[in-house]
Amino acid sequence: MEVVHLGVSYSKLRELLIKYNIKIYEMQQHTKLSNGLLAKINKNEYIQLDKLELICEYIEKRIEEETGEKVFLDFSDIMERV
Repeated sequence: MEVVHLGVSYSKLRELLIKYNIKIYEMQQHTKLSNGLLAKINKNEYIQLDKLELICEYIEKRIEEETGEKVFLDFSDIMERV
């Protein structure tokens, strides 16, 4: 049986950043994400789950600050397998 390797896309993350006017480098400063990790996101490569969690938590906080509503994001809100 042939093994099929699926890819990942962070287009949902990019859409959220645009929708809530969040600059990726601003997110980087607040979450302490490395330049290498941002490069992986830009190249749609897999990143560690704890980093995805940091990103979700930061965006949740920003959405709450902007809209006043509490939201809970999970990984599927910022990435998808393609």
